[in-house]
Amino acid sequence: MHPYVEDQVERVSEKVDITSRVGVHVRRGDVNLYRRVEVGQYFQVIAERYQDEPLFLATDSDEVVKEFQREYGDRVAIFDSRTRDREQRIALQDALVEIYLLSRTTKLLTGCSSFTEASAMIGGLRRDVLWPEE
Repeated sequence: MHPYVEDQVERVSEKVDITSRVGVHVRRGDVNLYRRVEVGQYFQVIAERYQDEPLFLATDSDEVVKEFQREYGDRVAIFDSRTRDREQRIALQDALVEIYLLSRTTKLLTGCSSFTEASAMIGGLRRDVLWPEE
């Protein structure tokens, strides 16, 4: 593992007790609109299935971060990416940090994504996969 990635995974894991959180991945940047799961769907499922559990959010959208922070306050933790622009090399390193952090959570709530599929495989986790509402 790259030294930066390893260092950040360990630092964040300890700081936010990652192993007690539900991992949530909300993809925005390069996802096709027909596959986009709206934030409200995540909020609904969290209310139904994970209402009192702490959350770890991984996303490529600053707006999604703001929405989750408004809705859940301190209940949601994030990795403070240096940039969310996935065209930059450092953003790809930060995405790897998030993949590994998600792999250490208790379970995953996600749209259809190979990003969290990798996390699930690494951590041996079950994914709760959301599909766009029609």
